[in-house]
Amino acid sequence: MRYALCFHDLRLSEGARLPELVDGLRAYMAGVPLTCHLIADADPDASKEPLRYFRDGIRSGELELVFHGISHRCAEGSGKRWVWYHKNQAEFLGADFDAGLNEFRFRRLQEILGVRLGICPPCWIAEKAGWEFLQGLNPLFLESLFQLWQGRRRRLSPVISLGSDSNRELILLRTGARAIAFASRLLRAERLRLVVHPVDYRNPESMAFLHSRLKSLQASGYQPVLQRNLL
Repeated sequence: MRYALCFHDLRLSEGARLPELVDGLRAYMAGVPLTCHLIADADPDASKEPLRYFRDGIRSGELELVFHGISHRCAEGSGKRWVWYHKNQAEFLGADFDAGLNEFRFRRLQEILGVRLGICPPCWIAEKAGWEFLQGLNPLFLESLFQLWQGRRRRLSPVISLGSDSNRELILLRTGARAIAFASRLLRAERLRLVVHPVDYRNPESMAFLHSRLKSLQASGYQPVLQRNLL
């Protein structure tokens, strides 16, 4: 049984601060391998320092990078049915996302890093046009809220996540995360994703909760891997 620790919603525009964030989370989470979901909201060619850091981490086997779009925002007027869930952050809902810039920055990141990247649409959701576009980029893998897939090979992979700064929402999210973790252990689900967002990283209570989930998974026999190794 395996789990991947993932740091979502990192922004390339944060530049030199990215290594500090990643190193801080890894130190807090006992140095396990870390999969970073990067929003390419800046020109990769103008982001040499953080990408050099990621390239070194990828080569050492300690880090993995997943492409996470370029804006993490819905196009105007899209996704209203599920806005309570995605809060206008699901970039690939609707068909008005910037396909050209997404493709350019995805391919440029692969060239700079020297590896194929997986893709995660923001909020783990997309509509038909979005999924078809992302699949057409020939990523290493795609992921949604419950699955990872690579070509025709699909793997069930539940997500344990918080991702909110609302105390009211966090009560429900912690309850849901405990339920998913318990059910996964009970059913011996083989592939889990434990997800940290920047909003969690800034909240000591959320980090303590997520750290306790990590320790519980390890005590149950789950081994930490990079997300690509869940496939």
